[in-house]
Amino acid sequence: MSKPLLSLPIRSLFLWLATSVLATNSAANSTDFRKPANHAAIDASGAPPPLALIADDLLTRIGSDNSLPATDNPRVQRQVEFFLSGPQALRATLRRARPYLFNIVTELEQASLPTGLALLPAIESAFDPKAVSPMHAAGLWQFIPATGDRYGLTLNRQYDGRFSPADSTMAAVRFLTALGEHYEGDWLLALAAYNTGPGNVDRAIARAKREALPVNYWDLSLPRETMDYVPRLLALLRIVAQPQRYNIELPFIANEPHLLAIDMQQRFSLSNIAEFTDLSIAELRRHNPALKADASPEQGPHTLQLPAALARSINDTRRREPDRVWHNVPAVHVVVSGDSLSELARTYETSVDRLQALNNLPDTRIGIGKKLTVGVSQAPDRPLDETSQISCHGVAKNLNYQYGTHTVRSGDSIWSIARTLGTQSGKLRSWNDMGGEKRVLSIGEQMHHASLKPKKERDNIIRYRARANDSLTAIAEKFGITTLDLRRCNSSLQSDPRVAPGQLVLIPVRPS
Repeated sequence: MSKPLLSLPIRSLFLWLATSVLATNSAANSTDFRKPANHAAIDASGAPPPLALIADDLLTRIGSDNSLPATDNPRVQRQVEFFLSGPQALRATLRRARPYLFNIVTELEQASLPTGLALLPAIESAFDPKAVSPMHAAGLWQFIPATGDRYGLTLNRQYDGRFSPADSTMAAVRFLTALGEHYEGDWLLALAAYNTGPGNVDRAIARAKREALPVNYWDLSLPRETMDYVPRLLALLRIVAQPQRYNIELPFIANEPHLLAIDMQQRFSLSNIAEFTDLSIAELRRHNPALKADASPEQGPHTLQLPAALARSINDTRRREPDRVWHNVPAVHVVVSGDSLSELARTYETSVDRLQALNNLPDTRIGIGKKLTVGVSQAPDRPLDETSQISCHGVAKNLNYQYGTHTVRSGDSIWSIARTLGTQSGKLRSWNDMGGEKRVLSIGEQMHHASLKPKKERDNIIRYRARANDSLTAIAEKFGITTLDLRRCNSSLQSDPRVAPGQLVLIPVRPS
C-alpha cells in the first residue's frame, strides 16, 4: 500500500500533485528515459555498482554513493511505495533537475559531503527553482529569509538569492556542512535538522537522554513532517540506485554541465545579454530567477546563469574584451494622460512588442502613473568625440545625432522646449535623465538635447556573424571598407585580428 496522502507534508503533497498533473500531459511522448536494462549490473545483494562502472549517467553517479546509511526501516519502504505509486511525477521531478544537478553534485563533492544529498531538492521543491512554500521558504533548497541571509544569500528589492540555483546551492552546502559537523557526521540527524531546525532536533535528543531512550533518528520524537522527510530521501536514493529492482524507467541526465554560473564582475542587463546570446529575455529570466528586474543589482551579485555553451562563449568574449560593458541603463517613462504604447514606441524609436516585453505587459493597456522601461537612452549627456569615428559598444547610434544645449528661460516647460526644438518631451526627459518626474525647471538651467543629422551625413551599422574561413581582410573587402574601419568599430579586433566562426562583427557603412 502506498502512504496515505494526508500523512504527507503539505508542501511536498502540493508539489507532488502539481508535478503529477504536468507529467501526465507529457509522459506518453517522452523518450529520454534511462531504461533499467542500460544500467551497470547490480549484484545479487542489491548493492549499487562500484564507482568505476559509472558511465555518462548522472543519476547512476549519485546512486553509486553509499555515504548515507541504507536501512530496511518500514518508514523507508512506505516512501518507496509512495514514489512508485506516482512514477510520472517522479520522472517529471528528475527531468526538472537536469539543468541543476551536475552543479549540485560538483559542489557537494568538493565540500566532501555525501553525493546523495544532491537529491534533497526533489524532496524540498520538486526541483522547481521558483517554488515558494506557505511558510515563505523559497527556491530549490527552500530557504526562509533568515536562514538564507545567515548562509550568505543576497536578499533585497532587486535580487533574491534563494531563487538562484547556483547561489542557493552554495548556501545549502554551507548549511549542510555546519549541520554535519554539529551532529558529528550523523547525516540522518543532520537531515532532520535541515527540515525542522537544529533546535527541535537538539531538544528531542535532550528528551531522549533524560528518559534513557536511544539517541538516533529512528527513535527520536520529532514533528510528523520530519518523521517522513528523511525516509523520503533515503527511499528516492534507493530507487535511483536500483531502478531495475523496482521496475521503473528514470530519465537519462548527462554527467556534464547543463547550466554554468558566471560572475560577470560588473553590472549586466538582460537586454544586453539577450543581444549577445540570441536568447529571449523570457529565457534569460527563466535561467536567472533570482533577478527581480532586467539587470543585476548595482552592488551585486552579478551572477549570470546560462546554458554551458553560451556561458563559455561569454567568458571567451570577456577575456578578449575586458573593457566591454554589459549593462545599458534603461530610460524610464512615467505614463501620463493621453499616452499610448504606440505613441511611446514612436517617441522612443522602438516597437510596441519590445515595450511589452521590457515591461511584462500582457496587452497594450497602460495606467497613468505607471513607470515603463522604454529602452536604452537615445543620447548621452554630452556630445561624443566626433574624431573617434564609430564606437560599436552601444553608442554607435549616438554618432548620428548632433548635440546642443538649451538655457531655460522664464515660462519654459519640458513641453514648450521640446516643441521649440522640434522633438518629443519624452526624448528630452531621457536625454536629461529626468525619467517621468514632474518638476519645475530652474531659470538658467542647461537642458541637453540632440537631433538627427541629415540622412546623408549619418553612419549606419550592419550586424554580421562571421562564417567559416572569414578573415578581417575578407570581411572588409566584402563590405567595401578598410580593416582599420573594422578595428575601430570592434575593440576585440584591435588586439587580436582573428575572427572566429559565429563571432558578431559590427560593420560601419559609410554614407554614399
